[in-house]
Amino acid sequence: MKDIEYLVCYQVGLIAKPVQLHPNDVELDANLTRDYGVTSMRMVLLMTALCDEAGVALSIFTDDDLASLHTPRDLISILSKNNVGAAK
Repeated sequence: MKDIEYLVCYQVGLIAKPVQLHPNDVELDANLTRDYGVTSMRMVLLMTALCDEAGVALSIFTDDDLASLHTPRDLISILSKNNVGAAK
């Protein structure tokens, strides 16, 4: 199993705006929208990539689950709770 925290930090670092960040530079309690420029479209792309990498089916999340994701720590928490090892 891949380390969920590293996966989240890596993916957030890739989509961060205005510049990409190294995974070690991603702050777990930073606001995804305000601090890293994550738009709603970028959130969809981020969750798709994270679910694929973590082996979690994106379809198990409700609208409320997704609306509650504000920080990298939120992403880690929801993915860790639902990691069943296979998304496909």
